[in-house]
Amino acid sequence: MPFNTAFFSFTELAAQTTDLPVRFATGNFITGNNVEKQVFQKENILASFYNQAYYVLVQFSKLPSAQEQINLRNAGLNPKTYIPGNAYFATIDKTFDFSKADQFDIISLNNMPVSYKLDPAVLHYKDPGNKEDHKLIAVSYYPSVNKAEAVAAMQTPVP
Repeated sequence: MPFNTAFFSFTELAAQTTDLPVRFATGNFITGNNVEKQVFQKENILASFYNQAYYVLVQFSKLPSAQEQINLRNAGLNPKTYIPGNAYFATIDKTFDFSKADQFDIISLNNMPVSYKLDPAVLHYKDPGNKEDHKLIAVSYYPSVNKAEAVAAMQTPVP
């Protein structure tokens, strides 16, 4: 009987995906495979809810094919920008059925951690005093966000 127990445990472990890091310029993010481990809760991504959609990082066990991406869009999940590590920045409609996420080979749904959103050089920026040494800052945002709203938000002073 101990042999059967050991075999079952090995099979169960082999079925889970190892933590594949999502690779950002500022470092690797381990998502925790919250969908795959069945610990995902929609409440955990509420901070990313804006204008009737969730703006999140979605990680897949394998990259979705063109047809699978169409199926995802039809279900309300729109993969936008690919991030190395089988991940995409994605917009998820509020009507998306999160209980079916695993059927799309989704292994994790996460808010974008703040530490990966911003280049550390921005936090430590010091005005060089002359305009020849000024640095340019590139800003990206989800394509589904209205550009005028994004520009207005960036021009709003932070308290």
